[in-house]
Amino acid sequence: MYLKLAVVPVLKNEVIRFADFRYPDVGIFDHYRDIFAQLFRDAKARARRNVNLDLLLYRAGDLVPRLAPTPGGERAALAATWTVAARQAEDDPALSLDDRLTALLPQLELAALAAPGAAGGAEPPAPPELRERVRDRIRRASAEVTDAGELQSLMDIMVGLLEQAGLPDEGERLIAERLDQTEAPYYYVGYLATLEAKRGRTSEAVTHYREAWQQARRAAGGGGAAMTPFRWGSSYLRQAMKLTPDATTSIAADSRTILGDLLGSPDAFSGGNWARLQGLATAFDQWRAGAPAARQGVVEAVRAQVAAACAGLPAEGPESAGGRCRSFGAPAAKS
Repeated sequence: MYLKLAVVPVLKNEVIRFADFRYPDVGIFDHYRDIFAQLFRDAKARARRNVNLDLLLYRAGDLVPRLAPTPGGERAALAATWTVAARQAEDDPALSLDDRLTALLPQLELAALAAPGAAGGAEPPAPPELRERVRDRIRRASAEVTDAGELQSLMDIMVGLLEQAGLPDEGERLIAERLDQTEAPYYYVGYLATLEAKRGRTSEAVTHYREAWQQARRAAGGGGAAMTPFRWGSSYLRQAMKLTPDATTSIAADSRTILGDLLGSPDAFSGGNWARLQGLATAFDQWRAGAPAARQGVVEAVRAQVAAACAGLPAEGPESAGGRCRSFGAPAAKS
């Protein structure tokens, strides 16, 4: 697969737009190396840079080492060119706040690529000056944004940058400070759960996963028939079975509530809901296999609850709502 290029004239400059990028055949990068290199070479070519903003912001970490596979002068020169363009985007008032903040991402990726021991697997820490600039930019951005919807989007960027810079604790503090001001706080409660799981604090992680589901349920008006509550509810159940598998009573009780909410929806067996139901079926079978005597009854109750909803559903074929419902209720094959 070759790289598809569209050359668009903007302000008398040729703007190179890279669409439908794939990892091409060996050798094709030699053909396009000069094209890539010139993309951000002219420090004054704002139009060229901004038309190719997605490439600038999101592809540095994978493209620079592919264009210059060996550490050395060629890679350093390309990384320096890319970094200059990213710094300009960071300071460009014509760009959105989201894009200006995201311009820190390629700088962090390229700094990590250039750090001693970068090839060893572990992510090296960002240089102190860059870390401090990440902190400063995020402090200013956080103070600037008051709209809940904008903050929802921006928090994702800010927390991700802090983690990329080796400052996950600061990201966690930022969430704690601004959580209640976001449009969908359960999203970030789920992120806190992931952090606790990484630390091995399984009980605390499951508590956060459950709270994320509860918040999503409340946001849906006190019930969970919408897809979003089931997304968080099914995630909580999978994590509870994985991290606290002996919490049989709470897993059973919350399964009844989560599935009861979902089965009240006409879309219970459609789209993302069906994909998550299938994932839950697999998780229940794996959980049951770990202690069949203690958990079999819970899994049978789950299957019976779903099976009771099958009556009256359209049943024309295995992909109909009724067909899918009955396939969920069928006993799993023994492993």
